[in-house]
Amino acid sequence: RLLRAFVGSTIVHETILLKEGWTREYPMRMSSPGRVELEIGARPAAVNVMLMSDADWKTYNEAASNIFGGTYTLRTAPFSKEDVLHMKETATLPSGSWHIVVKRPRESLLFGDDTAVTVSIRTY
Repeated sequence: RLLRAFVGSTIVHETILLKEGWTREYPMRMSSPGRVELEIGARPAAVNVMLMSDADWKTYNEAASNIFGGTYTLRTAPFSKEDVLHMKETATLPSGSWHIVVKRPRESLLFGDDTAVTVSIRTY
């Protein structure tokens, strides 16, 4: 589902459950440059948060879905952070298609913990 980013609106506010290795993607379309606020809260374990263009999302998906493994380099970008328990940041994004990705890293070999993640995305 593509999220339309209208100025002055909350486009996502939800709590999700991520198992180790799971990813949740929030695609959004900015019709003009605008400020986006992202707030993440994760418990009991940290998550990785990434902001990607369409091209980066495609590369990331190919690496993640490759049965033999793949690599993806996390670029320095607004909202791109590892080991996040809580963050609240604002950035100005140019117009275009963007993907905010929240990933629970895989840490254990046999048993994975579930993590509750609250995601809030607002434009203004």
